[in-house]
Amino acid sequence: MKAIRILLSAGVLPCALLLNSCASNDSLSKANYQSGYSWAGLRSSPAPGAQDSVARNVAERPGLGTTLGGEIGDSSTDAHFYRRSHNSPDKLASFYYNDEEGAKAMAGMSGKSSKHSGRFDLADGILRASLCAGWDDDRQPWYESGGKVFVIGGAGQRYSIELENTSKQRVEVVVSVDGLDVLDGASAAFSKRGYVIPPRSTIHIRGMKSGGKLRSFEFGSVRDSQAAKTGGEKAARNVGVIGIALFIEDEEAAKRDRIEEGMKRGDARAFPGS
Repeated sequence: MKAIRILLSAGVLPCALLLNSCASNDSLSKANYQSGYSWAGLRSSPAPGAQDSVARNVAERPGLGTTLGGEIGDSSTDAHFYRRSHNSPDKLASFYYNDEEGAKAMAGMSGKSSKHSGRFDLADGILRASLCAGWDDDRQPWYESGGKVFVIGGAGQRYSIELENTSKQRVEVVVSVDGLDVLDGASAAFSKRGYVIPPRSTIHIRGMKSGGKLRSFEFGSVRDSQAAKTGGEKAARNVGVIGIALFIEDEEAAKRDRIEEGMKRGDARAFPGS
């Protein structure tokens, strides 16, 4: 399966469709990964005002963040998508990830929790999602508590975001990982381009673009996360969350554009010079 990347034209919003891509052969060393949680998820940290307190705070945070591995294939192409509103998603959703110890602790702080396998619902059931890891794209287990989902990952694993569109309409999903847009690696925003998922279809988002290259998602330390590397302590505060802004296609606008294009093509001349 292939991916589609939206063209920008009048009245049309940019987005993209990613159906598949090749996994990276690079692997992440576990040497830089830190575990270790108290029940409340708290650790001691340097006293405020210490010269290098910011650097140490990031370095000493336990649990997982998302690092970027080697370059992977990008088979995206261009398409059109028609949003109802440029900056207002029809649905917003998010879920969390961490190692086993951290995910369990986070779920426990949200109330009574239960552990599950397989996919979970997002955006009022329009989407079904999972994090898939390893060469076989195994769906990772997750905790549910207080209406929130906490997915369990493992240090050094490559992973992909699996999203299934259960509806009968095309949707666009603007996806963020640790607060970074997966299509440009910068701070995520609703107005940015996203991925288009056809009706009743599933996509795997396998990486983030950085420096114009698509690089694989990998679980690593907070210190080595892409968020910490690009934005320091401030950006690292967003580590551990994956967000999805969902737009349902404006089918009337799409229909009008197809009719207008059909009329233009109907007036095309095969031999304009004669």
